[in-house]
Amino acid sequence: MTLVWIVLGVIFLAPFVTVGKVGYGIIRARILYMHYVVRIFLESPLFQVPRTKPDDSAEDFRINTEDGLSLAAIWIPPRAPIKGVILFGIEFGSNRWSCLHYCQDLLDAGYAVFAFEPRNQGESDSIPSYKPLHWVTGFEVLDAKAALHYLSHRPEVLKLGGFGIFGISRGGSALMFAAGEIPMVKCIVTDGIYATYSLMIPYIRQWINIYVKDNGWIYDHLPNWTWGLIAKSAIHQVEASHKLTIPYLENHLASYRDKPFLLIHGGDDRYIKPLVAERIFYLAGGKRSKGTPEHHEIWIIDKAKHNEGIQKEPIEYPARIRRFFDRYLVAGAHANNGQTAPDSKIPKTNKDLGHALSSS
Repeated sequence: MTLVWIVLGVIFLAPFVTVGKVGYGIIRARILYMHYVVRIFLESPLFQVPRTKPDDSAEDFRINTEDGLSLAAIWIPPRAPIKGVILFGIEFGSNRWSCLHYCQDLLDAGYAVFAFEPRNQGESDSIPSYKPLHWVTGFEVLDAKAALHYLSHRPEVLKLGGFGIFGISRGGSALMFAAGEIPMVKCIVTDGIYATYSLMIPYIRQWINIYVKDNGWIYDHLPNWTWGLIAKSAIHQVEASHKLTIPYLENHLASYRDKPFLLIHGGDDRYIKPLVAERIFYLAGGKRSKGTPEHHEIWIIDKAKHNEGIQKEPIEYPARIRRFFDRYLVAGAHANNGQTAPDSKIPKTNKDLGHALSSS
């Protein structure tokens, strides 16, 4: 009888012991790792950004944000009869003229290009207390909304009935926060975009493994969701100390289920692994039970690093983007027609993403 009670006691207490160990692990992990996560979060990678000379044909002007700032913007007319308008989102550290590096083929094909510089970048107004991050903050979302509002009311766009988006890295990510619910946005092309939370999860363990030598039981045994709590805690700490907001793109991606969407990403991107891009593609409705909708496309460019797709595929890159806009912006072919692409292994959850990256 005594043995029975011992066995029952072990069975009854085991879950509490496990929960206690996990709880202890979370507390210890936050104490040991938080300052490393925050420090690395604030370190900006060194990106090589394109620098392009101004185009004399461009209309150079300013647009206003909801909170009273003035942003530098340009409108570059097409070199053929106008058939569409593209809102270009520039990458972190670049300027509005960098759109010429990516959009020459579109301009030749009859697309006008509108580009702008977010606050504290290029010739736009600055907030003295704000040091821009390579992550998207609420400030970049405000600036993206200003650009979307301006272009939605531009006469050429009103006559055409809408416009398309072509965004690079942080510029594309910022536009994705606001464009999904805007009817005038007919289709989207992105290259190198990311979602802050989904990007942090798989990398926190790698960061800790590099910077903390004595990982012990905590590192080896904490479940993936605990690293999510640490990521959110780090984000909240940065928000409080820098007086800004860091929104979650994951919460906005469902609005793209019915919008044509081409997601481009470098297959050898060391900053944002292709699996992170595939996660975004899945959340945006690009991967469903019956396969990939025809109006959602993902293109992982072999051997291309971050934002290097145009260098690795100098002919196919502009041609594929032009074909996409010709089809979904000019022709307005929004219907899926029931066709699907072959199934592929795309991570559906952050747990899947963490496992995939840790094994790669």
